[in-house]
Amino acid sequence: MHRGQRDKLTTLILSAHDGMVVTDRHGRVVLTNPSAVAILRKDRDQIFMDGFSHLFDNPKIMSTAIREEDYIEFEIDDRTLQLLASVIQNQDNQIIGSAALIRDVTREKRMQAELQHLATSDGLTGLFNRRYLDTTLASELDRSKRYGHTLSIMMFDVDHFKLFNDEHGHDQGDRVLQVLSTTVKELLRTSDIACRYGGEEFLVILPETDLEGAMAIAERVRETVSQTLVDGLTVTISIGVACYPRTLVENYQKFIEAADKALYEAKAAGRNCVRPA
Repeated sequence: MHRGQRDKLTTLILSAHDGMVVTDRHGRVVLTNPSAVAILRKDRDQIFMDGFSHLFDNPKIMSTAIREEDYIEFEIDDRTLQLLASVIQNQDNQIIGSAALIRDVTREKRMQAELQHLATSDGLTGLFNRRYLDTTLASELDRSKRYGHTLSIMMFDVDHFKLFNDEHGHDQGDRVLQVLSTTVKELLRTSDIACRYGGEEFLVILPETDLEGAMAIAERVRETVSQTLVDGLTVTISIGVACYPRTLVENYQKFIEAADKALYEAKAAGRNCVRPA
């Protein structure tokens, strides 16, 4: 490479948006750019002094990147970084240096997470939406069938919900659904999946939970909700519980139908109660 080409390459590296660090054949850092200084949060002299293997706090990060020969992604401090590192060989396959390309993808990852949240959550309640429910319940049911695990669901809605809207307005009805959703989420385990089924109906997926356990959770939810006032108003819910394999179903739709039927029985029994399928 003649001097003109080398100068042009150096200019490109220095102006690149991604962080770049280059070494000589002895592993000494010979070139870095302002983007690398910003991403690594080190000054230029510190990068040169630390050396190629210690660009990050953990030397294993660099060795992993060289071994993978592709971008690796990792968390450092409060950021998500991507790293591509490789050795540079001449025509005789002799190592003449190495190079690293570093990207800070924190913003992109956060935007992806936000978009994913918007795509899978219900705008009013913050719970998972119907699309996420269908996909997840189908997957959980298949997994339970494959490995012989139990799986329960509880379906519930607000008793006399139409009265809230008729007597107090739709804004008050929305408040009831929001408070109910928050209350239920606080009572569930981290493995449980709370979803808004539609309108004032909700469904919670309870992985690896038998009927006894599901009924206990449902009863705790029902009792807590009945003791919670929403802007001074008393709210109660009726709950139907279905458990696989106690209830054998062909698919997740039939599973929901079983819970819905149990919910109807809870309504028929006077509301504010729990009934199993």
